[in-house]
Amino acid sequence: NFSANGCIIQLVEGDMVSGSTGVFGKVTNTAWLADDPLTKVAIANRCLQFCGDVAANPDLTAVNVYQTENIQAHLVTPILYRGSVLGVLSLQWQQTYEPDQATLDVIHLCAQQSALAIVCARGVT
Repeated sequence: NFSANGCIIQLVEGDMVSGSTGVFGKVTNTAWLADDPLTKVAIANRCLQFCGDVAANPDLTAVNVYQTENIQAHLVTPILYRGSVLGVLSLQWQQTYEPDQATLDVIHLCAQQSALAIVCARGVT
C-alpha cells in the first residue's frame, strides 16, 4: 500500500513533455516536469526512474520545485505503447519513500493501462 502526495500524468510528444496534464493531490505546479532530470531520463531510456530521498541527490536538490513543493521522493515512469512514449506518470511524496516490488508492479500496470486509455482516446490502432 502506498499513498503519494501528488500525481501528474503528462503527455509526451516527440520525446518532449507537452502541455496536456492531469493532476491529483497536493500539486500546484505542473510545468516543471519538462525540465526535471528524472523525467528526462525516464523518457530517454523508456524506463522507470526513482529517487527515494531527494535531499541526497544533488541533481534534484538543484531543481527549485523540489523545495517549493516539498517533494522528498519522486518516481517517474514512461507511459509506453509499442515502444513509443505517450506520456509520463509522476508520483511525488512529501517524505522519503522506498516502494516495494509489489508497489512498483502496480505502478507499472497503471502506466500500461494509461497507455491503453490514451490510445483509445486518440483512436490509434
